[in-house]
Amino acid sequence: MKRKIAFMLFAALISASLLAGCQNKPVETPDNSENTENTDTPSTSDVSGSEVPGSGETGEAADNTDTEQKENTDISGYAEAYLETVNAFNDEYKNAENTTYGLIDLDGKGAPELVISMPGFVNMYTYSGGRVYTLMDGWGYGVAGNAGYDYIPGGNVVRNFNNDYAGAVEYENYYHIDEKFRFKPLYDKDLYITLFDDKNGNQTPDDDEPIAPDTKHLYYGGTELSEEDYASMQISGEYKTLTGDMSFDELKAALIK
Repeated sequence: MKRKIAFMLFAALISASLLAGCQNKPVETPDNSENTENTDTPSTSDVSGSEVPGSGETGEAADNTDTEQKENTDISGYAEAYLETVNAFNDEYKNAENTTYGLIDLDGKGAPELVISMPGFVNMYTYSGGRVYTLMDGWGYGVAGNAGYDYIPGGNVVRNFNNDYAGAVEYENYYHIDEKFRFKPLYDKDLYITLFDDKNGNQTPDDDEPIAPDTKHLYYGGTELSEEDYASMQISGEYKTLTGDMSFDELKAALIK
């Protein structure tokens, strides 16, 4: 009897030990820390659309150098953008009197160009891809021999006549909108006429270069040209004066149709 009781106690101890071992076995979980992947998100920067030549000279805005021309395909927002441009201009110049506005077709592509003019000054803008580009920023005329600006509608040509030394030197300048919406000269050298023999090509009537009103010398970049060669560099067409012809209210009515 004692041996039977002892055996039963031994069996009970073995069972308890096995149960304890099963309950205390740890549960293994996979370690996913090494499978975490870092995804780099490319950053985008806003490229300003302003190309700002000023004071009669062409220049390039620093943040516009990589802008590619988009053929003016997205023009849906030009009306709102032009109104914002006009409002900003009027705020800056305190709604100056005799300011006029215009919408012209300079380059024959997409949206029209916006013109804002005051006596003696003209601004011009174009629009593409959701941006307004400044083409002319306060370009002066009417003094110092500057006759003003005219353009060929749809021809992407703006012409300007300017003279120095009381008309002894007359410049004939041509500009256009380039593929990056910058307003640039069509020629990389000066096209001009003098009433003296510009021997040294400095476009100045020096002491040994007397002015002779009845004599004309034709030049491109200091190289004298024949009349035929000079005429071949002139751009002919039906020019119109580059100026505004609407009031602010008329412009708004034209933009908000």
